[in-house]
Amino acid sequence: MVQDRAELNDALAAQAFRTFSVQIANLSGTLLTINTFLLTGGSWVTPPQGGGPINPGQTQNYDNYTDQPYTGLGGTISLSPTTGGTITVTWSWPWGSLATGSTTVSNVTGISVASNVINQNTNNPILQVTITNASSS
Repeated sequence: MVQDRAELNDALAAQAFRTFSVQIANLSGTLLTINTFLLTGGSWVTPPQGGGPINPGQTQNYDNYTDQPYTGLGGTISLSPTTGGTITVTWSWPWGSLATGSTTVSNVTGISVASNVINQNTNNPILQVTITNASSS
């Protein structure tokens, strides 16, 4: 049984040809609920749970991997903040291209969303998504 993130990474590296991790950091005071999740390539290490929460102050990691060469990775996760609206996280890594990722927000209030792909030139890029309280100014 995998005990922590480092052990998960070691286990994943042993079996995966390449991985794309989605890291969602909820630094806001708003509860996020997972609506939908869909892969367009590869498999989940551990899939998100529909209706599952990402609590304030919590960071969730979802790993999309392939154990086959020449296979693309990608997918979407849709989140609902308790303050309303939708956050859609999208990532894509076609074979032979750079990994990309983004977030789209619709009708959200009281929070800000930012995203950035790091480690693009490795076999383990990470889409970092950060949700914070919106500034009141």
